[in-house]
Amino acid sequence: MINLIKEKVLNMSDRAEIISVEQLPEIITEVKNIKDTGWLNGFQNFIVENIYDFTLPETDFKINSIIIVAAPSKLFNLTFINNGKKVSTYLPPTYYDYDSAHERVEKYLGDLLTPHGYHISFAPRLPRKILACKSGLSKYGRNNITYVDGIGSFYQLVTLYSDIPCDKKDLFEITEMNTCKTCTLCLQNCPTKAILKDRYLINNERCLTGINECGTDDFPEWIDKSAHNAIYGCVKCQIVCPHNRNNVINSKDTVEFTEEETLSLLNSVPFDEFSEDLKEKIMELNMKNYLSAIPRNLKVLFEQNL
Repeated sequence: MINLIKEKVLNMSDRAEIISVEQLPEIITEVKNIKDTGWLNGFQNFIVENIYDFTLPETDFKINSIIIVAAPSKLFNLTFINNGKKVSTYLPPTYYDYDSAHERVEKYLGDLLTPHGYHISFAPRLPRKILACKSGLSKYGRNNITYVDGIGSFYQLVTLYSDIPCDKKDLFEITEMNTCKTCTLCLQNCPTKAILKDRYLINNERCLTGINECGTDDFPEWIDKSAHNAIYGCVKCQIVCPHNRNNVINSKDTVEFTEEETLSLLNSVPFDEFSEDLKEKIMELNMKNYLSAIPRNLKVLFEQNL
């Protein structure tokens, strides 16, 4: 059954690995060991203590295994116009399909497994990157982002509980990619110096991604305006990575916002008052949850080009 799942996943242009649920204690120990290093900052400790949840949920089936799927995501080019001036920027990968990737994976795996009498259940609060690395699906980059052979880092990770039997096999050590030992491109190009020389765990309290995803407060003075490169999030470390070369070259998805639409975003017009075309763009790109931050971020992007 496991081979059948992997074949189906590959046919859907995804990648997958499966581990036994009996190995979950090893994952818990891995997380504890990382915490015990003392590397984690306040936000990272919050994730470990409040976001991760290893308690098996109540299901209509006996949980035997955990399926980890890497589903490729897109890098979008966005164009905005204000006072006749055009600004091009990025919508980083994993944003537009953040809420839909797991639904797509659940749908096709459910269609595959149900006739065989097996089940799946979405497991969003497991440590996905750690599971992916321990299962052998991916490896860390120096930038605290995980990479899958043939996909790079442009993908969503989806974790699922299942009743598929799975033999307990040795898990992999968490390691960086070999190329990271001699490559420093992401380190050099991180605009806020959040990437560290001696570990794959970054200082995510300095990472631009977390700072510009939400909120309306002004950016900290220590962030230079030239650092901004996306409508929210950051792709500086990913677009220079050699493992993403093909992803960047093949990124041809462009969405243009008219001057009227750009003004609506800059002026914090409520979503319900958007034009129908703007509503459609926002929903298709999954941007609605970030509307509060977009006016501030757009303003800085336009100021870059004065």
